[in-house]
Amino acid sequence: MECIVGNTENSLEGYKSLARLATEMTRCFLEEIHLDFCDCEWFEANMSAPLGVVLACAADDLNDVSIVGMHEKTKDILARNGFLTEYGYGHEETVLLPRCPTVA
Repeated sequence: MECIVGNTENSLEGYKSLARLATEMTRCFLEEIHLDFCDCEWFEANMSAPLGVVLACAADDLNDVSIVGMHEKTKDILARNGFLTEYGYGHEETVLLPRCPTVA
C-alpha cells in the first residue's frame, strides 16, 4: 500500500490529515506500507509525535512501514529528533552553531 503525505502543519487540518492516514492504515494487516513524502515540502516538527503514533499502530498490526520520496527540508526537520532512524535514514551529525557573545 502506498500513502501520500502532504504538507503537515500544527493545525486542525494537519491533525485531520494524520487521522485520514491512520484510517487508511487500519485496513492493513501484514502488508508493506510505503509513506511517500514526495508531495511534502513542509512537515512541522512537533507533528512527528502524532505521526509516530500512527506508524506504531501500523507496526502493531505487523505491517512493514517505510518512508520514501522525502525532500531534504522535510528530512532535516524529522531527523533532528531522531524520528527517521527507525525508518532507514541515518542520524546525521548535528552541526552546532557558535553561541552569540554576551554583552556585559
